[in-house]
Amino acid sequence: HAPDESPSSYEEAKEAAVRSFQRGFIERALARSGGNVTRAAESCGMTRAALQRILRALDIDRGAFASD
Repeated sequence: HAPDESPSSYEEAKEAAVRSFQRGFIERALARSGGNVTRAAESCGMTRAALQRILRALDIDRGAFASD
C-alpha cells in the first residue's frame, strides 16, 4: 500500500500497526544505546541476532543512531 492508503483487511491493519510499533520501539532503543545493537537488544530483552533480523526486516540503519 502507498503510505496514504488504508489497509483493506484486519490482518493488513494489524500488520501495519505491529510494524509501526516495532519501528518506534527499536528506533528508541537504538537512540538510547547510541546505535550499539548489543546494548539495544539487551535493553529490549532480546538477542542481538533477533534485533538484527528486525533491523533488516524494517530496513533500519543502526548507523543513523551512532554516537559520534
